[in-house]
Amino acid sequence: MPRKRMISPELWSSEGFGNLSTFAKVVYIGLISSADDEGRGRCKPSLLRSTLFPYDERLRTSDIDRALEEIEQHTSTMLYTYDGQRYYFLRNWKKWQKIDKPSRSQIPPPPGEDPREPEQEEKENSQQQVKRDSEYHRADEEAAAVLRALNNAKRTEKEQLTAEDWKRKLLKRE
Repeated sequence: MPRKRMISPELWSSEGFGNLSTFAKVVYIGLISSADDEGRGRCKPSLLRSTLFPYDERLRTSDIDRALEEIEQHTSTMLYTYDGQRYYFLRNWKKWQKIDKPSRSQIPPPPGEDPREPEQEEKENSQQQVKRDSEYHRADEEAAAVLRALNNAKRTEKEQLTAEDWKRKLLKRE
């Protein structure tokens, strides 16, 4: 089940979106609301017709097909085929949609796109955070050791730096 999606106010002033017919604009917004967490979706006109317009019996799949061609021509949407199935990919997806805990896409990536999984990206971010945390922890330990040494030497109060001063000094050194 797709999540709720945000439609940016900038969409309405976008030249590409402005060049779409009214019907293609509705289909485009439907693609946004139907996309998975990586901005991909199934692009079979009969499926889109039943999903986006379930009560409009007059609508033909050829109308959806024409709207999709228009959307691909005027927006950053990529239509592609994989193993005989049609899909779409919203190229600017990550720019406009901020998703907490994204789910892995069940749809194959389009040709030429980075196939990295969200979990891999999350893992890399986590590793970077652990590295930063360990650097801060090491700086804390060094600052505490310096303070103990200063206190043991019974220096005057003016000569002693606070732990935070030493931490800043040590972090600047790196």
